[in-house]
Amino acid sequence: MIKIPILAYSPGETILHRMNPITKLIMIFSVWLVSLISFNIMTFLILLSVLVVFWVLGKIPLREMATFAKLLSLVFLIFTIINGFMYFRGKTPLFYVFGHAFTIEGLFFGITLSMKVLCIVSTVPLLTKTTTMTDLISALAKLRIPYQLIFIFTTAVNFTDIIEETYNNIKESQLLRGYSLDEMNFFKRAIKGYAPLFIPLVLTVLRKASTMDMAIESRAFGASKKRTYVNEIKFTKADITAITLIVTVSIVLIIYNIMYGKITLILPT
Repeated sequence: MIKIPILAYSPGETILHRMNPITKLIMIFSVWLVSLISFNIMTFLILLSVLVVFWVLGKIPLREMATFAKLLSLVFLIFTIINGFMYFRGKTPLFYVFGHAFTIEGLFFGITLSMKVLCIVSTVPLLTKTTTMTDLISALAKLRIPYQLIFIFTTAVNFTDIIEETYNNIKESQLLRGYSLDEMNFFKRAIKGYAPLFIPLVLTVLRKASTMDMAIESRAFGASKKRTYVNEIKFTKADITAITLIVTVSIVLIIYNIMYGKITLILPT
């Protein structure tokens, strides 16, 4: 079964596909800003609702958002458990383990932190799955960003898909050899189950990186200071509408958090 990388570009003619990449970058920055300075469950519920609307507009399957949540489920569980037992503002015990209280306040703290992370990662496909690398590079160049930094950024995005595809290929190859992670229990999988997968993955990625290094050197990367681009990036009415919507929602949420004392960078006040 062929699997499409979760961040790979998906061709389409949706409103989101036709938007200026700069508009999508503004959307991502706005959501990240609100997520990083806020610590309020209602704020994150509103942000997730707005993100779902844009996912639908871009015809991005919502099951992929569920895939993000599944991939991060272990991190979310750790956040919840640690904060449930160690949250310093916890006052209402839910249950005890070896004399240590798991508090309701810590539980909500962990859930809110998990929603913060989910909001941040859920913005990335809005850009990567609806924007070609050519358009993205042209848009970043419009922002006067040095081409070397643009190249690093776009290469990192591409490598995410390469790593995922390579991992799936290695996993299927090991499965053909009778090595199945699904048949292992949690502890065996955590201790030694992933070693036969990650070792060849790291070696393969390093080999690809070395090949890319030789390729860009052979093409005299960085020799020309002035570059030209095929695509001309312009703003449309849809871009103005989207920017107005997301910026307005972000400002309202920031004001709401300021009024109710929920602005924070690390811990809620």
